[in-house]
Amino acid sequence: MTTKKQVTIRLHNPSEHIAFFERATISAAQGGDEILPIEYDDNYVTLYPQETSEIHGTVSSAADSHWVKLEGYNTAAISIPIK
Repeated sequence: MTTKKQVTIRLHNPSEHIAFFERATISAAQGGDEILPIEYDDNYVTLYPQETSEIHGTVSSAADSHWVKLEGYNTAAISIPIK
């Protein structure tokens, strides 16, 4: 039996514009490929100005999950380390 760990990704849109179709991916390295298999409770999230939302991802506890990449239809991609 493989144990799982959960990663919580908190998204916040500080701008005055809608952040449309934001997608999060979890990877081992900055700019790396997405860890698979992974289950998200939501993804492709739209955030209105000043809105905050959370996405939860479940990965194998053996997965080397250190980075989250976020990119959207009308926003630049960004990668941040998982704390």
